[in-house]
Amino acid sequence: MPDPLDNTPGAREPDAAPADANTAKATEAPKEKPKDATETAKDPAAEAEALAAAETAKAAADEELNKAQAERIFARIEAAISFAQQNKARSIVLIGHSSGAYWAARFLNERTSPVVQKLVMLAAREPLNAKPSLLDMVPQLKVKAVDFIYKNSPDEAAKARLQASKRAKGPGFTQIALINIAGGGDAEQEQLFRRVRGWIDAKEEK
Repeated sequence: MPDPLDNTPGAREPDAAPADANTAKATEAPKEKPKDATETAKDPAAEAEALAAAETAKAAADEELNKAQAERIFARIEAAISFAQQNKARSIVLIGHSSGAYWAARFLNERTSPVVQKLVMLAAREPLNAKPSLLDMVPQLKVKAVDFIYKNSPDEAAKARLQASKRAKGPGFTQIALINIAGGGDAEQEQLFRRVRGWIDAKEEK
């Protein structure tokens, strides 16, 4: 026990040993190694190639879907033609409304069907992304065709079809304008029936 009257300073306790330099460095967060510029930069050529490959694959898939859809619709049309033949139909006319007009025209362009004499298109419209287009098919039609349109509704596509028909080498293409009847319903259907029937009968008499 130290003497309380002794003024001699006591022995100094040694300072704590400084931390090892290596230990201090170990506790520091490791610095991220800077990335090489060649690693972060994107290769434009590789990106363009990948994009082109993706677009090609999508186009191929869309084409397969289009072919499959066409086969299903053509099968229905062929079944209807066969039914008409079994019932001894005097003449066979394909009538298509809206996108049905597109498929009827495409069927006649892609399938040989000598039993079909005429094509009637009512307010024709192409399905989305349809290929070939109706505009491309009109000049290739090998049967008499009529394109019924509603003149109350301006339709640039209808005008283009009429122009394209002038290049046709087939039996003939006619465009007939109908009037939208106020209220529609039975009166409009009656008008449509009379005009379609009148065109078919008139052509048969010649």
